[in-house]
Amino acid sequence: MTASSPRREDVATIRELFNQRGGASLKLPEGWFGRPFDNWHQLSDVELDGPVLVITVDDSQILRIRTAGRVTVEGRTLRVPVTDGTWSWVPYGHSGEAPRIAAIGAGTVEFHAPWGEPRL
Repeated sequence: MTASSPRREDVATIRELFNQRGGASLKLPEGWFGRPFDNWHQLSDVELDGPVLVITVDDSQILRIRTAGRVTVEGRTLRVPVTDGTWSWVPYGHSGEAPRIAAIGAGTVEFHAPWGEPRL
């Protein structure tokens, strides 16, 4: 995959999904973060840092990714095509520890929102 620069529209799309759905479970290209649908992450911030899209959930877990295309939403699933990036996280119950950082390979980062109707 070839990297492309994220756009403000991508930021708006991510904000909109979380505003409508309240939270989402995270699936990285390497697999689910935790068990599928076990965690409902809350969006803390999403921003552009040059060619990198930075998504912060739960105030301290940070995705820094170079995108390979536009962010899309299909139903309750948000998809971000990725060339590479990092996922910085602290295990639950270990807030005093240094974050763990995992490399993200090419593929798709997905946020799966809860079932049911979007909140208005």
